[in-house]
Amino acid sequence: MNAAGRGRPRAKKTRATPPGQGPPADPGTLLEQAPDGIIVLDQELRILHANALACEMFGLSLDEIRRTSVEDLSAPDDLRMHPFKRERLQTGCATITYRQLRRRDGTVFTVEASGRSLADGRVVAVLRDITSRPGAEQRLAESERNLARAQELARFGTWEVDLGTYTARWSRELYRIFGLSPDQGPIVFGRFTARLHPEDRAEVERLVGEAIAGRLPPHTFEFRIVRPDGSVRILHGTMDVRREPDGRVSRLMGSAQDITERRLLELQLREAQKLEAIGRLAGGVAHDFNNLLTVILGFVETMLDGMSPDDRHHAGAEQIRLAARRAAGLTQQLLAFGRRQMLRPEVFDLNAVLTEMQEILRRLIGGRVEVAVSPGARPGLIRADRGQIEQVVLNLALNARDAMPSGGRLEIATSDVDPASGECGGGAAAPGPPCLLLTVSDTGTGIPPEVLPRIFE
Repeated sequence: MNAAGRGRPRAKKTRATPPGQGPPADPGTLLEQAPDGIIVLDQELRILHANALACEMFGLSLDEIRRTSVEDLSAPDDLRMHPFKRERLQTGCATITYRQLRRRDGTVFTVEASGRSLADGRVVAVLRDITSRPGAEQRLAESERNLARAQELARFGTWEVDLGTYTARWSRELYRIFGLSPDQGPIVFGRFTARLHPEDRAEVERLVGEAIAGRLPPHTFEFRIVRPDGSVRILHGTMDVRREPDGRVSRLMGSAQDITERRLLELQLREAQKLEAIGRLAGGVAHDFNNLLTVILGFVETMLDGMSPDDRHHAGAEQIRLAARRAAGLTQQLLAFGRRQMLRPEVFDLNAVLTEMQEILRRLIGGRVEVAVSPGARPGLIRADRGQIEQVVLNLALNARDAMPSGGRLEIATSDVDPASGECGGGAAAPGPPCLLLTVSDTGTGIPPEVLPRIFE
């Protein structure tokens, strides 16, 4: 070695340590930095060690917590099986949620606890404070129950379709509206369209296609469905889309409300308004027609006053007067229907009225139908609106004529009925005044069964 080499020390070679590959961290430091409480137990479940977060959970110091066991820290009313029993840990790990533990001040808190058995028999347990979670879950469950009840009361269901799988998620009320059960499995698009009314299916499919293509703004529409039992319901639907950041439509969502009863009520209201309009029109026409009949009756009465009963035209003029009076009675009914004339109940002899109507009935019905009127032996005194009774008899006679296009026989008869027989309309036999039965029968084709329930309309 030369002199120059002896006087200069050699430099040591060093190797740089890559990031993340430094000396291992102290296990105790990692324990303290854990986001959950950690305790170490012996085989008797006594606490050997706890990190700072675990001590904070219980409100105890490390020395104090080392003199306790998990049993000491459990809430008295927590009856769940203890999560750290050795027999539960023989497989290596056990987890139990909603474990009730107790702090120093006696307050109870909820943890999600998991434990693992080590080779030397000790147990490492991790405690996560979830005290606020059960309350939030309960509030969420209560909110979902309230929402489901509100949907049921409003008959309002919601839906959402994943366009990746074409599987829909329906609310329970929507299942009920469609007459389906949630237990029948997920709703795919084909199963939904199968329930659409055949006349509405093409339009709904078109709207869905427009929405998937991104060309349909938030939309409302009405459509009909056919339930599995065959009943038809009318729904009011809404539809919107959910787009991804790239503008692609990934989901459809919307609602459907059963408005069948509402539509029926609206239809009934329109019919009532139509009838009211018809009534007003009929009342106006009847009022004008009644004025014309007054003129006709006046001239007929004048003719009859100046005409001898032996005159060959006397019988014809008398029939004109009777027909005009019948027409005047019908106009009174039209006026009553149009709320322009009050009904006038009076006591009259129904047998006499039918006898007077016999000739005009023969002329109205024609020669191919034989008309036979058989009034009862005694006067048939009733209290009613005479014009209404005459209108009923005329309507029945005209209907009988239409049922006998090839001719036949029409019989109109009255008879007394004993109230004790139960045939006076009340259904049950009861004492009371005698009743008069009016019977109109014919030899025609009869009333079709589907029309029979509506004969009094």
